[in-house]
Amino acid sequence: MNIVNPLRSAALLAALALAACATAPAPVPSRDEAPPAPFPSDVEGRAQARWDLLVSGHPDRAWDLLSPSSRELQTREQYAAVVGNRPVRWLGGEVIGKKCDGDSCTVAVKVRYKAEIPQSNAGPIESIAYLDERWIRSDGEWFLVPDKAAGGELR
Repeated sequence: MNIVNPLRSAALLAALALAACATAPAPVPSRDEAPPAPFPSDVEGRAQARWDLLVSGHPDRAWDLLSPSSRELQTREQYAAVVGNRPVRWLGGEVIGKKCDGDSCTVAVKVRYKAEIPQSNAGPIESIAYLDERWIRSDGEWFLVPDKAAGGELR
């Protein structure tokens, strides 16, 4: 008859548990939860980071750069749905300047986009537009105050 030493069994189980933890893959964040992004501290850097996220198809993460009051009016999911379902596809966004007065800045952005023209046989058009975005500093960080709840309009 084979007698198992309880202390030896506990040590073996503990070693197996530690090995399983060490080799387990890191959890992947779900699409519903945007991972925290280390955004730049300057207004131009934050505006560029927002456009980079929009162009790369991550409006859910760009939501983090909206002003706190804008985020109270629209959830991350609502913002991502509105911005992601527009007939305009952002191809590029480049911050080209700023004018600041204390804790408020107007950031100029050059945007390349492709738009579907409803009820047209011409197909999509590609063009360039210039936007002026209003950014405010709140608690030491810069945030976009969108003209509309979904953020920014072509001019």
